[in-house]
Amino acid sequence: MILCFIMIAGIFDFNKAAASNNVWAEKPIINLTKNETIKIHYSFDEKPHPVKIYVQLNGETLTHEYRSNSWGDEFDYNPVKEGKYTFIVEPTDNYYSGETSVTVYKDRVILVPGIMGTELWNTGADQIWLPDKTQLKDDILNMKMDTDGRSLNSKVRAGDPLKDWYEKIKIYLEEKKFNVRYFGYDWRKDVSDNADALVEFIDQEHINSPNSKINIVAHSMGGLISTEYINKGNANKIDKLITLGTPYLGAPQAVNIFETGAAAGDFISDTAISKSIREVMPNIPSAYQLLPSEEYFTLNNTNYLKSQEYLGPSLNLKNTNFKDTTYTNYNSTFTFLKDNRGWSNDLLINKAKKFYENLNIVSNLNKVDSYYIIGDRIPTIGGLTVTNYTFGPQRYVLDIKSIQGDGTVPLISARVGTPTRLDSAKTYYIKEKHGELPNNVNVQQQVFNILSDRPNDLAPNIRKLSSNTKALKIKIECPVDLNIYDSVGRHTGEKSDGTYEESIPYSTYYTDGETKIALMEDANYQVKLKGTGYGEMTYTLVWSDENDVEEKTVRFDNIPITPNSVFTSSTDKNGQITLSVDNNGDGVIDSTVGSSVDLDLASTQDETIPTLTANVTGVKGVNEWYGKDVHYNLSGDDNASGIYKYFYDLNNSEYKEYTEPLALPDTGIYNFKSYVRDKNRNDSEVLTETVKVDTTNPTVPVMTVDPTTWTNKFVTITLAGGTDADSGFQKYQYKINQDGEWKDYTAPFVIDTEGLYNVYARSVDNVFNLSEEVTGVAKVDKTNPPKPIMTIEPSKWTNQSVSITLSGGTDTDKGFPNSGFQKYQYKIDDGEWKDYAAPFIIDTEGLYKVLARSVDNATNLSEEVSGEAKIDRTKPMVPVMTIEPLKWTNLLVTITLTGGNDTDKGYPNSGFQKYQYKIGLDGEWKDYTTPIIIDNEGLYNVYARVVDVAANLSDEVIGDAKVDKTKPSRPTGLNTVLVKSNKAKIAWLPSTDNIEVTGYDLYQDSKLVAKTTDLSFTFENLVSNKNYIFKVVARDEAENSSLASVLVVRTTVELAASWYHTLQIKADNKVWAWGQNSNGQLGDGTTTSKTTAVVIPGLENMVSVAAGNMHSLALKSDGTVWSWGYNNAGQLGNGSNISQLSPVQVKNLTGVIAI
Repeated sequence: MILCFIMIAGIFDFNKAAASNNVWAEKPIINLTKNETIKIHYSFDEKPHPVKIYVQLNGETLTHEYRSNSWGDEFDYNPVKEGKYTFIVEPTDNYYSGETSVTVYKDRVILVPGIMGTELWNTGADQIWLPDKTQLKDDILNMKMDTDGRSLNSKVRAGDPLKDWYEKIKIYLEEKKFNVRYFGYDWRKDVSDNADALVEFIDQEHINSPNSKINIVAHSMGGLISTEYINKGNANKIDKLITLGTPYLGAPQAVNIFETGAAAGDFISDTAISKSIREVMPNIPSAYQLLPSEEYFTLNNTNYLKSQEYLGPSLNLKNTNFKDTTYTNYNSTFTFLKDNRGWSNDLLINKAKKFYENLNIVSNLNKVDSYYIIGDRIPTIGGLTVTNYTFGPQRYVLDIKSIQGDGTVPLISARVGTPTRLDSAKTYYIKEKHGELPNNVNVQQQVFNILSDRPNDLAPNIRKLSSNTKALKIKIECPVDLNIYDSVGRHTGEKSDGTYEESIPYSTYYTDGETKIALMEDANYQVKLKGTGYGEMTYTLVWSDENDVEEKTVRFDNIPITPNSVFTSSTDKNGQITLSVDNNGDGVIDSTVGSSVDLDLASTQDETIPTLTANVTGVKGVNEWYGKDVHYNLSGDDNASGIYKYFYDLNNSEYKEYTEPLALPDTGIYNFKSYVRDKNRNDSEVLTETVKVDTTNPTVPVMTVDPTTWTNKFVTITLAGGTDADSGFQKYQYKINQDGEWKDYTAPFVIDTEGLYNVYARSVDNVFNLSEEVTGVAKVDKTNPPKPIMTIEPSKWTNQSVSITLSGGTDTDKGFPNSGFQKYQYKIDDGEWKDYAAPFIIDTEGLYKVLARSVDNATNLSEEVSGEAKIDRTKPMVPVMTIEPLKWTNLLVTITLTGGNDTDKGYPNSGFQKYQYKIGLDGEWKDYTTPIIIDNEGLYNVYARVVDVAANLSDEVIGDAKVDKTKPSRPTGLNTVLVKSNKAKIAWLPSTDNIEVTGYDLYQDSKLVAKTTDLSFTFENLVSNKNYIFKVVARDEAENSSLASVLVVRTTVELAASWYHTLQIKADNKVWAWGQNSNGQLGDGTTTSKTTAVVIPGLENMVSVAAGNMHSLALKSDGTVWSWGYNNAGQLGNGSNISQLSPVQVKNLTGVIAI
């Protein structure tokens, strides 16, 4: 309650001061959005008054009202605007006034538009977006940005969202008493930058109206900006988020805009501004953030991009070969766009990739009370085929695939995957195109229901479940205008002014200038095609089912067109589709054309390229050439849609259609490039093949016969001179006599059989063409004499000389006269033949092959006879003597002989025969057959040598055999050097041996524990106060062992404890003590107990201690015992019963080893 004292006209009446006027409001803060009203109360304490009530808004009087005389009353007021309302209650009878104030506010709706949904201004009133139709290019180019994504024109600023797209929803929500605030932004910029601007915008709204709830209604890319706003940590600043058709995972339409510049739909003709848009788009960051993200692929198990490579060249483009590549995942798509598209900006496409990686869409949306209104049941770009041409026609988008969506944003993107990752209770669906979602009255009503906390109240046509529609794609490839009419005459396609329209509901029209595509709901439309130039047309209809599966295709290929041609057809999927042709546009149908291809579901889905094989029939040569009657044959295979056509290019002319085998009758080289196309327009790989044909005969060979006269030897026939300019010369062939068999000639051939022979020859080229024949004659008269008899003496290896004798040569008559025996000839190894006159001698060391023959008077030669002369005068190699063991042994020695090969002097020697050995210099040589054993004690010199087959002796080799069976002497002087509680060191005097002592074996309690060459050893890890038996055994090189020397040692006690005191010998052999010392048992000369160890004076070289109840003992290394402490019974052994505070020697004890 507010109590106000008012001075009226400057006069204060003290008589009235005791009275009061009470004015108050039921609620000081009113939410106008919730239709709350203001209720004011006033009252008087001393008497009733008539009043005049004033209503002010922000200090300005809006109205007033009179009330009759009363003690008090209520006043109701319905505010219209936001602000501070003041209510003044003024009595009309000159009484004191009273007043109260009420704050009135509305909840905020921040309207965030999509990309290209905000005005852009240059300077003053120069609006560059949407551009002025009179200066489209200049306006568009004013929006250019640099490669870093910054505006080249620093004066460009954002205005309000475009009224045609967003004013209706603004007005609607304002009528529902929301304060709707436009968030206009520079949509060219990065989404994150615009999210930063949204942070400032909303923060200011909170300042301006701190009581208002802030809600966001975001369309298209505005939803991404809002999600990024949340991602930046601002979830607590807003009450609700409602998105309309937001492409959370991106949209393939973005690629289409980059490729074609078709950005504004039919609002402004794309064909008029597409070139300028394509010039501006590459450096606009936000456009890259609408490309499908990696989650578009992973959450939907899908892809969206293909490229077509132009494999030409061909003068006739209709027969050109193309290669399609599908990019099946995000990485391959990203790489293709980045590396192969002229528009791609590496910096911006990489930033867009990182933007989605950091966005975490669903997590951020769930931080806010978020709702989603999604357009569906409208054919939408879900896939594109773009050109990847390095030459050929300039085209961009070759094909489009339809999926479910709102005509721009695929359903799978707007609902974040399949199935949806969004909260289904907060997701709504309506059949509406993307750009019309904000203008749709049912969408507006549903937005209001959500903002009014009635999200389950569904506006008309709003659904909670998505549904699908069947689609029809109509596609034209040629200079033809595409026009489509529905049953009531609505039109989609080109208009007469060069623009286009999409009047048929839910239709979308796309073009890159050459290809025209319309995506429609499946229905029976009338299609009218008007020629705009000369060429050939491909007209395709593709139907898709509710699951976006393309299930039927009808295509008309290679339809001739002129500027006057008009074609019409229906699109009745279940009917027979034909094309009516009006050649001159006079309205008269001149002919009807049936479809080139009708494909069912499986064939329409065919994306597998066919395979192509080629074979050549005719004569095949031995190389790559063919001969006569040659044909080139093509055959293909396709297991899906089936083979459609074959094409070939001969010698880089142009591709032609192949219909039958191609005859190749003439000599020449034929270069083929071929491919096969299936009915779904998949092209095989290009098959490149060269066919070489030769139908020309080679030249005649030249035959040389040597000698040409009769001979008693042999005749050599040589062929040469054959050539072939095409497939090449292959070989010669010959035959002997007319009836002989043709044989291949590889080298000059010899006829050495007696007789008269006619020889024929010809040339053969690589494809078996034959030359004319050439002939010659060979004449041979030859009978060999018999071979001689060779006698070699001696015939075996010798180190003397060898004699060779020849005899027995005659000439045998074989039915015709022979010339008779003339002489013998011989040669040694590869030497020259010499005439034999008498036996000849070989006296030089070596292995000689001796050949001999008879020669008749016609110089015919007998067969050769051979023999060997073998002389070896070289010593063999010395043997290898192995003596095991080499050192002294007490067992036996084994001597083995090996090696001893006969020395090679460049020719074979007589070879190894045997080993011989003797023992001692004067011993007798014996033949070695098995290893030699020596087991008698002593040192033996062993000699050995090798004898070869020719009785040559090698040099001698010598070795020693050493056998020792005498033991070393027993070690003496065994004594202890050191005895501790855990170790003991002993020493001894050296042993003697007839050869040499090599070491000593150490035993601990009969167990071998070590070997040493020293004369002392320390036994480690012993147990305190225990007897040990230590043995030392001497050992010589022959492993003979001496008798053992034995020493018994008892280990010391270095730590002793009684009940109340403890003794310890340290490493320096001094004794330390601690504990109770009432009787001097610590030995430090006092009776003071010690809590830490003290050294006992006078005790050096101590080895063991013992602790009694109140006295102590210690053993010195010299064998004496010392005692101290309590001595009432003479327990100290010093001859008295007086206690001792320091150590005294125990009498009569020496040589003590343990206590």
